[in-house]
Amino acid sequence: MHKEMKAADAAEYARHGKESQGDELPPDLRSKRERLTRLQEAKERLELAATAERLVQEEKLGKRAEEEQQSGKKKPGRKPASPEAVINHDRKANPTDPASRIMKTRQGHVQGFNAQAIVTAGQCIVSADITQEENDVHQLEPMLAVLEATLEAAGIEGRPQALAAEAGTGMTSLI
Repeated sequence: MHKEMKAADAAEYARHGKESQGDELPPDLRSKRERLTRLQEAKERLELAATAERLVQEEKLGKRAEEEQQSGKKKPGRKPASPEAVINHDRKANPTDPASRIMKTRQGHVQGFNAQAIVTAGQCIVSADITQEENDVHQLEPMLAVLEATLEAAGIEGRPQALAAEAGTGMTSLI
């Protein structure tokens, strides 16, 4: 057991150096200025998202008002919320990996991506991709496009004749 521990230590020293443990900040986050810049960029992304939500809602309200003016009648149903009311004030931004997002999973929430794969009936992965979308429902068409590009790049002329897809697992099998 002692030899195994020494071997593990030696492997870590080789990977990270004798003075490091592997849990240090990445080089581009080690100074206060760099961290502040990342935080400011994250704040800007949140502000842009809020502005976009506000503009979409203003457009909805404007369209509704125009339709009511043209018809001379108030539209039935609940009036859309004000532009400020639709902004998600609880939105969060990740300063270390802005491309990832918080996703709901069966085990709770995780910061990450949604991975998709297409495999053959023999479970050989022939195409894979990642997305920021939480739900797999809209992933079949984009994955078929990725598969087409993969087959074309590999010079494979034949195309699958059938497939089985399952929403929720991100797996598509070619039959």
